[in-house]
Amino acid sequence: MQLHRTIIEDGYSGQKAGIVPFLADGRALFAVSSNAAYGGTDPAIAKGRVDGEEDTKAAAVREGEEELGLRKSNMAASPWLGWSGTLTGLDATYPMDVYAVLVKDEDAFDTPDKETARTEWLTRAQFETKGRKSQVQIMTKVFDKIEVYLKDK
Repeated sequence: MQLHRTIIEDGYSGQKAGIVPFLADGRALFAVSSNAAYGGTDPAIAKGRVDGEEDTKAAAVREGEEELGLRKSNMAASPWLGWSGTLTGLDATYPMDVYAVLVKDEDAFDTPDKETARTEWLTRAQFETKGRKSQVQIMTKVFDKIEVYLKDK
């Protein structure tokens, strides 16, 4: 209970946001952490906390910039909500929104910050095998929506 009060007093609600950039061929970009203490070394959704007055979409884009090197100029469209729910992490369960965004060029990314060891473009099948296990169900739903988006495009 004390942790909850501290988080609220610091202006942090516990809400997380993530982003999954994807290409027209259906592959999506994931971050591999440089520190195993942050969930291991499996590819994972670029995500983090929603700061201050940010909405979840703005926080997701910011996390993409930080953890993946996402450039806003490389986004082909506005990010859209791919999944919203509760994620159980290493030490907590928290609400999270995951956005997906079509990008124009798989090479038009900046160098991610130091918390990312590397990034990986993965298909659905590859993520199911190599991705962070706690995120496979989430990404199944996100990949379903990506496939519908690309089919309708």
